[in-house]
Amino acid sequence: MAAFVLHTFTGTKEYLAIKPSEEKDFVRWAMGAGAFQMVSIDLLLTGVFALILGLELIDYNYYLALFITLLYAGYLIVWLAMLALLRIKGTPLKYLSQWVIFLAVLALMAIGIIMQ
Repeated sequence: MAAFVLHTFTGTKEYLAIKPSEEKDFVRWAMGAGAFQMVSIDLLLTGVFALILGLELIDYNYYLALFITLLYAGYLIVWLAMLALLRIKGTPLKYLSQWVIFLAVLALMAIGIIMQ
């Protein structure tokens, strides 16, 4: 849930700050903004269902837990690959540490699956 809140509020504020003035750049920026908000829905729904599973508000569902785990594994792999492909180093790297959240959720979900 923390990932959703940070992504939605802080991320949206930062994304709006780079709004371009030229129309052709605006269209690309707007498509990126839409994709950015689609990730917000992923974060919200996975956070809600992970919380529901963790609080045992519904019966344990292996496939739901596995889906969330694999989704965050995918996020982690793609994020680290992007950092590597873009050759991001130094100071900018500390602002791109979303992979830590992906790894934490992945690890906690995997532990939950194993302990079940």
